[in-house]
Amino acid sequence: MNKTDFFELLADYSGVPVKNISSDTRLDWDLGLNSMDFVALLDKVEERFDIIVDDSKFDEMFSSTYTAGELLNIISECC
Repeated sequence: MNKTDFFELLADYSGVPVKNISSDTRLDWDLGLNSMDFVALLDKVEERFDIIVDDSKFDEMFSSTYTAGELLNIISECC
């Protein structure tokens, strides 16, 4: 999964134009995602990129991920 494709997914999901999304974009403040959105977003990531996010990483992602870049790094490491 590359950064451009991931940011396009974030844009599609959040409704925020992809030109406004960078590695420093906050998932909560900038994209308006809440905890339920986060779970649904991970499902979209798995579906679009044909990967399975390790359940053991879910707590780490959910509790300590604030930016698009952080989420991309965690997903890339576990998949």
